[in-house]
Amino acid sequence: MTTQTLTWEEKQTLVKIENYFKHPDMSLYDKIFNALVIAEQELIDHCFASENERLRIEKFKDILNDLLPKISIDE
Repeated sequence: MTTQTLTWEEKQTLVKIENYFKHPDMSLYDKIFNALVIAEQELIDHCFASENERLRIEKFKDILNDLLPKISIDE
């Protein structure tokens, strides 16, 4: 995967994920997948304080879903 194939939002999301998941043995795919699981669980459990926060989590989840196939192609 080259960074030219990523949108600005996707690049920013990867930075956030790399900063959150610091374990050296986790692949990038695993980091994205786990972030997706966490975001989905937050939505299911209503772990948000406002509609704005819910929308941010939804957007984050959408970006992660867009990233997964791009990562899986190259890993």
